[in-house]
Amino acid sequence: MYAKEEETGLSRMVAGYAWPWISKNDRSKKDIEIQGVKRMWNHCTEGWVHTREAIDEVGCIHSIQGYDLNCAFVILGNDIGYDKTTGQIIIRPECYFDKNGKITASYEELKEYITNVYYVLMTRGIKGTYLYVCDDELREYFGKYIEEEN
Repeated sequence: MYAKEEETGLSRMVAGYAWPWISKNDRSKKDIEIQGVKRMWNHCTEGWVHTREAIDEVGCIHSIQGYDLNCAFVILGNDIGYDKTTGQIIIRPECYFDKNGKITASYEELKEYITNVYYVLMTRGIKGTYLYVCDDELREYFGKYIEEEN
């Protein structure tokens, strides 16, 4: 991501609500850890994209909605997956941490909400969108349709 930021500018990492926001009350903590890399959720929502800190943070739907990026680095967390047996995209409500998004939602309503969040995140990149998929089966499924880059 840093190379793309250097090359094109306006490159940001964004994710669905698959991690609790533990840094909200303690800025010394990191919210997201993937393969030993630790990041904090966005420190603000309004204007986050253009803040100095944004390059080292992960934006949520509220911090990115309405903005276009040159390159979007989208993390699909364990709140979304793929069931090989049924051939269906699934969600895991226990891995979804936006309280407002799931208070009264049925499984189907929450699935629609989560997939819409990821749709918005994946449509932010003008020059490129890069995906990191946490769920092994979903990563394998996407691999049939999306070119893998190492």
